[in-house]
Formats: sequence, structure tokens, C-alpha cells
Amino acid sequence: MNRDDTPLRIKELVKNRDRLVDLFGMEIKECTEGAASVGMYVKESHLNAADICHGGTIFALSDVAFALASN
Repeated sequence: MNRDDTPLRIKELVKNRDRLVDLFGMEIKECTEGAASVGMYVKESHLNAADICHGGTIFALSDVAFALASN
């Protein structure tokens, strides 16, 4: 185990163990030291009362990306 494989290990840990990633259908597209890209399709269950993407969904997506990039 070395520092170079840390982003890959973190990506796999989050992908396999983070329940919110699975629940929201998030896809980790990229994870490198200091950067990450996470995507998801907005589904009906992600909509608020005005039928637009709920702010909590957007913050959850950004929280996962931030966690990947900073850890």
C-alpha cells in the first residue's frame, strides 16, 4: 500500500460502502488526489414540491465529491 493508490482505495470504499451513493444512484466518475467527479440522474424521488431537484440532493452529491477529493 502506498500513497499513489490512496484515491483508488477511497473510491472503492465509498463506492462499495456508502449507502447514500447507492440510494441516490450516484456514479463516481473520477477520483484523484485533490479532485473528484460524481454524477447522477435526477429521478422523481429526488424532486421537491415544485418538481425540481431538491437542494438536499444537490448538496448530497457535492458532499460525496468533496469527501472523495479531500480524503
